[in-house]
Amino acid sequence: MKGIPAILLMLTIFAGGCSIASTNRPFDTELMRSAESSLKRMGEALALTPDLKETGVVPDVDMAWAKYYAAQVVLAEGRVEEAEIYLKEVTELSENVFKRLVEAAAELSNSLLEGGRPL
Repeated sequence: MKGIPAILLMLTIFAGGCSIASTNRPFDTELMRSAESSLKRMGEALALTPDLKETGVVPDVDMAWAKYYAAQVVLAEGRVEEAEIYLKEVTELSENVFKRLVEAAAELSNSLLEGGRPL
C-alpha cells in the first residue's frame, strides 16, 4: 500500500513528460529542480527544529507541498504555464518557511544564552 502513491506520482510525471512534448512551449526543468531543492531545505530545517513547528509554519509547509503536487498534476495535463506558476510559489513558500525557522532558532538560542527559558 505504501508504494502505490509513489507509483502514481511516477506515472503522473511520465504522463507529464509525454504531454509536454505536444505543447508549443518547453517546460523549464530548472524551475522544478529549484522547487525540489527548496522543499528539501525546508524539510531538513523542520527535521532539525521539531520544537519550532509551533511558530505557525505548518500551514505554509502543507501549502508548499500541495502546490508542488498540483504542479505535477497540471504538468501531466500539459498546462506548462500553470505548472511553472505553482513551482515558483512552492519555491517562495518553502524559502519563506526556511527563513522563519532559522529566525526562530536564532531567537531561541539567544534566549537560552541570555539565561531565559526555552520558547
